[in-house]
Amino acid sequence: MFHILHSIHNTLYLEVHCPAVKPPLVVISDHGRTTTDFGDISVGQRIIKSVSIQNISDHALDLKSTVLDTNGPFQLLNALRSLPVDGTHTLLVAFAPLNAKVYQEVLDIDSGSAILSVCLKGQGINPIINISLKEPKLDLGFVMAGEENAESFKLENVSPLSVDYSIKLASLSLQKHANQQGLPLFVKRDSADTRVVGKANLNGSSVFDCVPCEGTLQPGMVDTTP
Repeated sequence: MFHILHSIHNTLYLEVHCPAVKPPLVVISDHGRTTTDFGDISVGQRIIKSVSIQNISDHALDLKSTVLDTNGPFQLLNALRSLPVDGTHTLLVAFAPLNAKVYQEVLDIDSGSAILSVCLKGQGINPIINISLKEPKLDLGFVMAGEENAESFKLENVSPLSVDYSIKLASLSLQKHANQQGLPLFVKRDSADTRVVGKANLNGSSVFDCVPCEGTLQPGMVDTTP
């Protein structure tokens, strides 16, 4: 190891002046942070967050931004506009992950004399729900006309975040009438009947009902649906 010998008498001191320039555009939401974190979101769901910016220069600013990845999960929902002095504008950004992974992208806002970079990040999580039915069919057995029978099954959320669920009956679908328009079975003898919607009541109401039909399952939560 070499030791460099030096003397303070042979040392040259250099004074550096670096002026600080006030940026024309700043973020005023989330305590001025330029990173917007959407957190953990279930794949297929969508969340919207806002980013507020302000013109702190002495003249109006014509703003424009870079184009976000059209195949990515982030989307800028509203357009930029000209900002007057001390004017503010709120950007709406949507995050809709398509896969279970971490996403990150930078949105650059150009004010003409400077660029404000806003970092967008979030993570997609696969929602996992277990159902207590051993077979993909719930048989309520024989029921007398005018009476009712009830069976229940459980939904368990085993994913690390809350999951919104919705149970929809095919008999209540708006496409029910269109799906049932077809040739009768005696004409199509070589094909099996694939219609899953059975007979309805004489008044047209569905013979099945599910309560609750929608809700939110917290992590580790079990919900019973009759």
